Amino acid sequence: LLALARDGEPNLRMAVASSPRLPLDAFVALANDPDAAVRQHVAQVIKSGYHQPLPGSRQGTSLRKEGKQLVLPEALTCLVDSTYLEIRSAIAQHPQVPANLLARLLDDKRVFDWDEEDSDKPWGPERKLRPFSVLHERTWNSPADWQVLVRVSNPQARGVLAFSDGTPNGIVDLLAGDADAHVRECVLSN
Repeated sequence: LLALARDGEPNLRMAVASSPRLPLDAFVALANDPDAAVRQHVAQVIKSGYHQPLPGSRQGTSLRKEGKQLVLPEALTCLVDSTYLEIRSAIAQHPQVPANLLARLLDDKRVFDWDEEDSDKPWGPERKLRPFSVLHERTWNSPADWQVLVRVSNPQARGVLAFSDGTPNGIVDLLAGDADAHVRECVLSN
């Protein structure tokens, strides 16, 4: 797989990126591939999981959850600072992205919309993500994770947290004193 990950043919590199047996360093290298199609394919694997999952719960760069074989959070940590927007956006959409990584991405104005300026744009590579798309119906078990998320600078993200039924009462109480009026209004709607 390592030799194939360096092959000159982009379609072959994309096929290699689909393998949950691929070692982490090779997966990271493919996420930074000079070919946009390869990077886009890796982004799709990050968002949706592997097409041909392995039996068992943990192999190579993957983790099994609800029938899907997902890219491990360790791989996301290695890729969160990628210079490629499609990789960063895919990490934000990963179903098990750790709260600290998601918070970093929520504060990245290249990845997430902060003021709904993109709300009228058609879906496409130029459109930024909306915080609602990754925060709605998400929950974290650790109070520390909630604390990380409540401190994001992105007011849209804080508004989603304030509005969500799954947000713990202590976090909603913190958001009730938020400097942004929209966030406080979301608390009233909760």
